[in-house]
Amino acid sequence: MKKIKDIYCFYGDKPKFDWVGLILTEIENMKDITKEDVVYISPRNSITKHYFRNFLGYGLSVLVYNQLIQNKVTKVILMIEKSKFLLSNLCQWKRANKWINETLDGQIDNQYILKEEKMIELKGGEQEMVNVKDFIKASGNFLSAKDVNAQPNVPFIIISEGKIIKSEKFQTEKLQIEGEFNKVQKTFDLSKTNARVIAEKLGEETKTWIGHQLILETYKTKTSDGKLTDAINVKEVK
Repeated sequence: MKKIKDIYCFYGDKPKFDWVGLILTEIENMKDITKEDVVYISPRNSITKHYFRNFLGYGLSVLVYNQLIQNKVTKVILMIEKSKFLLSNLCQWKRANKWINETLDGQIDNQYILKEEKMIELKGGEQEMVNVKDFIKASGNFLSAKDVNAQPNVPFIIISEGKIIKSEKFQTEKLQIEGEFNKVQKTFDLSKTNARVIAEKLGEETKTWIGHQLILETYKTKTSDGKLTDAINVKEVK
């Protein structure tokens, strides 16, 4: 499997963008999917937030649908509670019912609703091939010093507000932002210094950072075991 892109959109009625799925290609040995298919995979809760009882089906944001069209997606897989996989063709969604969804702050996030009976359930070993968590962990979509060294003049464009990530193992917290670097979506782990530099320019509310550009550079620092390594520094905020 090869990852093409992560997809971000409104999550339920929350008034901010969040990760909602990812696009893969080169999926092999799965019935009804060819190696040439471009597949969007999205995890869903069962009868809680994502199932539309009135329509007996699931929703796909029009905003997401438009992103899938741009990325030439052909198939959609909904992963229901990590155990049930529902397959459909992307073209089915445009012909489905439509629902006007509104976030808590009044933003409109219209949904295409496709009945579950119109989808194909992937059974048995086929489900084993689509483990989104493991794939994301292995895909390495974090911005690295190596990325910056390779493209020193490319800005990092912020596309979502920041998220605080807690580590129970190390009892620490870090701020992550999503953005595009050289037309590839990346997650940027911000050091306290980098977060402070951005906040001094744009304010502490990370929602206001969206759309701004970060000019980056690298510098040498020591790891906990005394080895020299490259780290990312925010040189300028635009």
